Amino acid sequence: MAEEEKLFLACLRFFFRKMDSVAEIRSCLGKEIDWDLILSWAQWHGVSPLLYHILKEIGWSGIPKQVRERLEQSFRLNMARNLFLWAETSKVLTALEKQRIISLPLKGIFLSEEVYPDISFRVVTDIDLLIRQEDLAAAEASLIELGYCRDPFIRKGLLPDNCYTLHMEKGERVGQRLCVELHWGLANPRDYALPVKSWWEEIFQNSRGTYSWNGISCLRMGPEITLLYLTINAHMSRYSFLKQLIDIGQVISHYEHEMDWKKVAGMASELGLLDNLVFALGLVQRMFDLRIGSELINWPLSWKQKMLRSIFRDHSLVQGLIGQDLRQFLLLFLLDEKMIINSIFKVLFSSRQTIAYRYGLPPQSWSNYFYLILNPLLSIYRLFRGAVVDCWSGKGVGKT
Repeated sequence: MAEEEKLFLACLRFFFRKMDSVAEIRSCLGKEIDWDLILSWAQWHGVSPLLYHILKEIGWSGIPKQVRERLEQSFRLNMARNLFLWAETSKVLTALEKQRIISLPLKGIFLSEEVYPDISFRVVTDIDLLIRQEDLAAAEASLIELGYCRDPFIRKGLLPDNCYTLHMEKGERVGQRLCVELHWGLANPRDYALPVKSWWEEIFQNSRGTYSWNGISCLRMGPEITLLYLTINAHMSRYSFLKQLIDIGQVISHYEHEMDWKKVAGMASELGLLDNLVFALGLVQRMFDLRIGSELINWPLSWKQKMLRSIFRDHSLVQGLIGQDLRQFLLLFLLDEKMIINSIFKVLFSSRQTIAYRYGLPPQSWSNYFYLILNPLLSIYRLFRGAVVDCWSGKGVGKT
C-alpha cells in the first residue's frame, strides 16, 4: 500500500479515536507525500472537512501550507453550506407540518445534526426527507410554494418505473441550486423487493419518538433501522464514497450503548438483507476497527462474501479502481436470487418510460422503441467496457 493510502486511511481511523493510528500518521508525514492525490481522494469521497479537522487536531507539522489553506477553505465553505441547508430544512419542515404531513429527515442533513460531533464535519449536498406516498402531492405543492420545481427531466413526464423519490430544486446557478429529495421508499425497487408499508411499520415500531428540529416536531428512526438503511444506501451507491462507510461507523459509535444487534440481525434476515448488511459491516470493521455485534461479525461468510471482500479491498475503495458498472454487477451477488433476477431483468428490459429517462429521450419519441431493442446490448457493452478499461488502465480517483 502506498504512503498516501496509509496516511489517508490512518486519518480516517483517527476520527474514530483509534489512537494507535497517530504513530502511522506521523510516520507517513515524515516521508514524501503526493498531497494533490490525497486532496483529490478527500474531495471525491466527501471527507475534505473531516480531513481538515483530523489534521488540525493532530497538528500541522510536516504538512505544506498550501494544503492546510485548501483544506481550511473546504471546511469553511462546507460549514456555511450546511448551516444554510439546516435553515432551509427548517423552512421545508415547517411547510410540511402546516399541511400535517409526517416527515423524517434522512441521510446527510440528519446525520450531521444527530450523530456527528459538529454539523460542519459531514458534506451534505441536498435535503432528503421521507414522507408517505399518499402525502406526495401535498408535499410537492408545499415545496412549490417555497419556490421549488420538479427536476427538468421529470417535468417532461420522464419518471422511471423504479422511482422511489421525487427530486425538487430551486435556483438558477449550479453552485447555488437547492435540492430536496422527497422519498416515499428507502430502497430502489429495482434491486430491493421491499414493500413501502413494511418500512413505515418498522420506522413507527422502532422509532425513537419525535424530536425537535429548530422547534419543529419530526420523527426519528431508531439506531437499528438507521444502520440498516445506511448499508442499503451504500450498496445502492456501489460503495463509491467513503463518507457512506464513515456514516455507518459513526452511527455504530454514537449508538454504541443503545444498538440492539440482535434486532438488527433479525430485521435484516426478515427483509432478505443479511448478506448486504454483513458485507457492509465487514468493510467498516476492517477499515476503522470498530466493535460490531457478535451476532453479525461472527456470521459464517458465504462464498459470495469472501469473493467480494477480496475484490473490495481498502486500496480499491480509496482509489476507485473498480468501475461503476462493474461494481453494480458484482454487488448484485449480495442480493437473494429472486432480487438478482429481478434487478438484471429490469436493467436489460426496461420500460419505455425508464428508457426515455435513462437516455434523455423525449417521452413520446419513436426512438424509444429503437433504444428498447438496443438497451440489453448497450448495458452489457458498458459493463464489459468498464471492466476492461479499469483492469488495463489502472486509473482511479485523482489519476490521469
